[in-house]
Amino acid sequence: MSLGQASCVSMGPAPAGFVWCPDASGFCALLPAIPGCALAITAPSIAAATPTSVSFTDHSNPNPPYSVGDQWSLSITGTPGATVMGSASQNGASASSSVMGTTDENGNLTLTGTFGSGDVGTWNETYQVGAGAPASLSFTVQTPPAPAAQVMTNPGPTPIVAPAATGMDLSFLTGNIGPLPLWMWLGGGVLALILVKK
Repeated sequence: MSLGQASCVSMGPAPAGFVWCPDASGFCALLPAIPGCALAITAPSIAAATPTSVSFTDHSNPNPPYSVGDQWSLSITGTPGATVMGSASQNGASASSSVMGTTDENGNLTLTGTFGSGDVGTWNETYQVGAGAPASLSFTVQTPPAPAAQVMTNPGPTPIVAPAATGMDLSFLTGNIGPLPLWMWLGGGVLALILVKK
């Protein structure tokens, strides 16, 4: 067997523009693609991988930094039907990687969630769909800001309201008959009755 020859059975696809061309002894030679090579095995056509793209949306707060409790979505786009790998690093720690899912027939995968207290910090994330070029994003999650202090103004003294009286309404006693209040007239009449009876 000469240099550049091998058995056709053990050969994989030939590089683009070349073919494996068998000779009479059953060996194949890697030759430029030429007519007349009857059992040529050519390289399969490989579609170029779509580069990965990512789009992050915080539905609770459109402006970073984001806060614990915010609801978010992450849209990842790339080659249709391909595995999506993601890696994330929080606060500069070593990145951990995992399979995030598979893109649909349009090349899309959407992840959703809500930031929890364990998500506080600075995040650096990278996503890759299939063999496409990876895409990265960075963001910060903070604890929710404290509510603003409410400034109370002094509206003046609070009026004292007597509880509603139950039973008989005696408000008529506060009226006046002449220069004296009605209660004085009634009290004087009761006193006169007591004195007369004695």
